[in-house]
Amino acid sequence: MQTSSEKPPLNLVDIIIEIAGLLVIIIMWIGILINYNSLPELIPNKYSWSKGAMGMENRLFIIFMGALATIVFWGLSVLTTKPELFHANKSLSKPKLAVQLKIVMRMFRCLKLALSTVITMVIFQSMFLAQGKPEFLGSSFNWIAQALIGLPILFFIGQSFKNMWKTE
Repeated sequence: MQTSSEKPPLNLVDIIIEIAGLLVIIIMWIGILINYNSLPELIPNKYSWSKGAMGMENRLFIIFMGALATIVFWGLSVLTTKPELFHANKSLSKPKLAVQLKIVMRMFRCLKLALSTVITMVIFQSMFLAQGKPEFLGSSFNWIAQALIGLPILFFIGQSFKNMWKTE
């Protein structure tokens, strides 16, 4: 039996999510390193629902966003290795507690992938616009970003409640 301080084992889905997130971060940094010198001094950094780019910033914004994505990815990676930080509901039985921890850990892995993907999309959108290329995401970017972050959270919250109410 697992206690609340034991890390749930990784299965194939968890490994695929981890590798996909790491690949997104690597692709992001490769894109930044390849394109940084060819960017103009000012690049787009603010976007609206309908008008596209609305603000400009120094091209160091790209480096800052890359660092932000990397720090968020690393922070969530550390968090998924420390289940003792989660204050689990003590009224849950040990099997339910183990399932809850597995759900939470997978949610953090998915959230880590989603956040790094959204930040990478912002970076590439800014680089493409700064280089005079057409928007590669268009007006659908905001909807895609919200769906990438919000839908997995809602799904895992539903899984968590389903597990709590399940009879043993």
